[in-house]
Amino acid sequence: MYIFLRDLSISACLGLRLAFLRMLTGLVVSLPADEVRARIRALSLADQALLIGLTLAGLLQATMLFAEAGAGGPLALWVAIWMVLR
Repeated sequence: MYIFLRDLSISACLGLRLAFLRMLTGLVVSLPADEVRARIRALSLADQALLIGLTLAGLLQATMLFAEAGAGGPLALWVAIWMVLR
């Protein structure tokens, strides 16, 4: 059971890192996507976790801020983020 949970958490973390890299390469337009990925992968694992955690905290705060505008606020935020990523 422990090995299953460990493997599940590792795959979830790797998936989260992949999603973060995709989002960041969509937002940083001054650098090529390969260079942004290489710079983040060059960081230590602790620095990558801190960067991803702070980004998630910022997205959560932005979602709560947009929620003040009503029920459509968070939806508008996430649609805008999705459009930037495409």
